[in-house]
Amino acid sequence: LSGSGQLRATVERVAKAQFSLRKEPDDAAPFYMALGKKAALLALYMAVGNEKLVGFLSNDFETERWRTAALKNAYALVSRRNWPLAVAFFLLAKAWRDACAICARHMKDVQLALVVAALAPLE
Repeated sequence: LSGSGQLRATVERVAKAQFSLRKEPDDAAPFYMALGKKAALLALYMAVGNEKLVGFLSNDFETERWRTAALKNAYALVSRRNWPLAVAFFLLAKAWRDACAICARHMKDVQLALVVAALAPLE
């Protein structure tokens, strides 16, 4: 893939394909969050009627309070072995390294880890 625009378009197609397989937003969550498309993920959770996650994702994660909440939830999801949603919550908390580590170590998906790293904002 040449250029980040092409990578972003490809990851978005993968996210849509992941959701369409089982109609489960958790499957697409890492991809949408890596793209920074929280609104798209929120719409999927609305479509399937998951009010709990809709309420949580509706918060402002630019604030320290909600980033901390996302991080705590990410660790809780790791303890429950819900890897895709844990990755999404780490990304929501802007913990890109933790998200990549979950992809590589627990999901055994080095390619996803590399994609997440490639989409990470430069700091």
